[in-house]
Amino acid sequence: GFNARVDGGVVRLTWQTASETNSAGFEVQRSQNGADFTPVGFVESTGTETEGETYRYTDTEPPFEAENITYQLRQVDQDGTAQIAGTVNVALELPDQAALFAPFPNPVETQARVRYAVPRATNIEIHVYDVLGKRVATLVDRSHEPGRDEVGVDVSQWAAGTYFVRMMADGRVQTQQMVVVK
Repeated sequence: GFNARVDGGVVRLTWQTASETNSAGFEVQRSQNGADFTPVGFVESTGTETEGETYRYTDTEPPFEAENITYQLRQVDQDGTAQIAGTVNVALELPDQAALFAPFPNPVETQARVRYAVPRATNIEIHVYDVLGKRVATLVDRSHEPGRDEVGVDVSQWAAGTYFVRMMADGRVQTQQMVVVK
């Protein structure tokens, strides 16, 4: 068995084996299109086991913009041979309300990313303000379809200090703090 579940922004994978012979471990691979897989982790196995074993892996950084992710296990033997041991698909749900996530990295020196999600089509405005309330940047000002998105902000020419990222969408206003350092 190979299972996946979304838990607070991470994906928790679990799988079981019936028995193992000369197994080195499992390469966990991820794909957004179901065809092109990229390794994201490796879980060592017990080697040779006549009893079943349960394994776990947590994908702490699933692609933010993805709506669906396919994971597969590539079981690798101690002699280097490998085979695909399982595939599972997981849907990443949208929040119930428009959501603005904390900018990252934070503090930031040159480039920050601002992520947001909306559960239905709506107009979105995302602006950045300094501590005096002056608008220093407009990141988004448009109609947006349901889904997740992110936008970059170049702060390399900004003065060091605290800034506020404000999103107005779906009848809500949300603010996140961003600190620029030099």
